[in-house]
Amino acid sequence: MKHNEEKFSKSFLTRNNAVGITHGTSYFDKSNTVKTFMSAKKSYKKELFRNMNALMSGKITEDEFNKLQQKTIKNHFTSAFLLGKQFNQNTETTLNDKERRMIVFQTTKEMDFMKRFASDIQNRTGKMDYKRRMNMYADGLDPMFRFADIAYLPENIEIQWVLGVTDKHCFDCLFFAARSPYTKKTLPGVPKSCNSSCLNNCLCRLVYYNGGVNTNYTNFILDNYTEARNVIPTLEQYTTMNDKLLAYYQTRLRYEVTGIADYMDNATMIKNELTSFIKENDLAVNVKFTVADMLHEARHYKKSTRFDFLENTKDVKAGAFVATFIGNTHVYGKVTSVTGSKVVVDTLFEKGLTLDTLTDVIFKDNSDDY
Repeated sequence: MKHNEEKFSKSFLTRNNAVGITHGTSYFDKSNTVKTFMSAKKSYKKELFRNMNALMSGKITEDEFNKLQQKTIKNHFTSAFLLGKQFNQNTETTLNDKERRMIVFQTTKEMDFMKRFASDIQNRTGKMDYKRRMNMYADGLDPMFRFADIAYLPENIEIQWVLGVTDKHCFDCLFFAARSPYTKKTLPGVPKSCNSSCLNNCLCRLVYYNGGVNTNYTNFILDNYTEARNVIPTLEQYTTMNDKLLAYYQTRLRYEVTGIADYMDNATMIKNELTSFIKENDLAVNVKFTVADMLHEARHYKKSTRFDFLENTKDVKAGAFVATFIGNTHVYGKVTSVTGSKVVVDTLFEKGLTLDTLTDVIFKDNSDDY
């Protein structure tokens, strides 16, 4: 992990950058920051691909390509870092010397990848499709934005590494999630910062809570932003959308498990309500109803003789292992208590998660005595 830690430049977080910082910015400030950041991402990708196409067509040399990409990376890393720095606080709005050195360091590390990429283009080598590979590099602004945001959080903040929606987690991400929570000083990296073996393909999230700072809201906006509409959702609008999305996944899952048609009808109704809510309020998000992996897992549990679907709590007690879904994310955990229809579970990334057999789809593992 030594190389990965150097890539992340973890030492940057060892000082308390949040001393004297007033956290919490207005909705108007956050909205403008998100729009500016998304515009920067679009510009960054356009420049990276323009330079790549120029190299592939022979219009520029490999050396000219590297110089152009280095300038592009440094400029956009700087702007992304500044935007992340300003997202949750409005006291520190310029770069200091330590931050400039860090950006140079990160640019140099990114250029190590880019130079190897240029060499592969010239020599027609490398296993991955060049466009796909460049798209990975174009995601490099996301960790810079997050990096700056985290650096200016309070020193005692607890940070959870939350696994993304995929069944192909790398070992590093599984390890990072299992060891949560972290402080700024112990955090092993930022998703997509190439500190894990899945590199820029990482789908994981960092979640932390600090008064007015709601990272679930931040993740939702940044992950689902679209230029097709104009209004950045407020926190209240996000809450409404998230509640509907969770209800959709719960209801769709219950249809998959029970086959009761009313659940499918309700799921369709909730989906249509959420779509209408977004359009009527001109919200600049494009919510994806990703259910394929979730339904595949549910079918697996339903067919397995090792697992029982919990319709009530009479057959489960503390110590049992259960599988469930948070939204469309599959999680596995250990029951700590049972009260009425409620089951409290410790999962890989969250302690004290409360589930309800009346609404949640829960499967109990019968393979072990407890």
